[in-house]
Amino acid sequence: MALYGVEQDLSRVTVEQYRRAQEWLIAECAMLRSQGGRIRFISSVLDPAAARGLCLFGAESRELVKQVNEASGLPSPRIFQVLDLTPSRIHREMPRGRPRPARPGVALSGAGGDPPSGGPDALRGEIWHWITEGRRLVAECLETVRRKEQIEGRIEALEQDNERLREEVDRLQQDTQILFAEREELLAAFHALAGRVSESLGQIIQRLQRPS
Repeated sequence: MALYGVEQDLSRVTVEQYRRAQEWLIAECAMLRSQGGRIRFISSVLDPAAARGLCLFGAESRELVKQVNEASGLPSPRIFQVLDLTPSRIHREMPRGRPRPARPGVALSGAGGDPPSGGPDALRGEIWHWITEGRRLVAECLETVRRKEQIEGRIEALEQDNERLREEVDRLQQDTQILFAEREELLAAFHALAGRVSESLGQIIQRLQRPS
């Protein structure tokens, strides 16, 4: 999969809304993967002073990345392919630094990045939260359905195996009954033969015992 960077305009988005958007992006990627798409959310960084965000995705096409970001509702003016030139000896995990104070007049400048407690921004934040949560639940439901179908397929295969085993057991039982019947017939023939042999021997002995 190729790497793609997505530049996002956050001038009208709070930090909390941006955090929730990351959950939405992750859920959207999971949903696309459940439908056969190859895409994953890797990481995101935020420049509060410039009100800009940058998300990194691994995907098989630019169209998948565009689809995910359009669904998130975040303004994404630029989607571009990038190359990972990080040397293998460098650890890729970077520490999270403290956000720089945002410039005046930018929506990200709330205390700690939290949305205001009242007004339209708070309402939008709540709506965003429930939409994000809904996306996540839908992705989980799709994954559950996929697993359920897999389990049902395995159960059906096991039932077919059990049916074949039952048929094999029935056949073996029939063969066993036939063998027992043949055994009884052989025993009866043997006993009859033994009786005739004993009778013949008795007659021979009687003849030998008669005086000449």
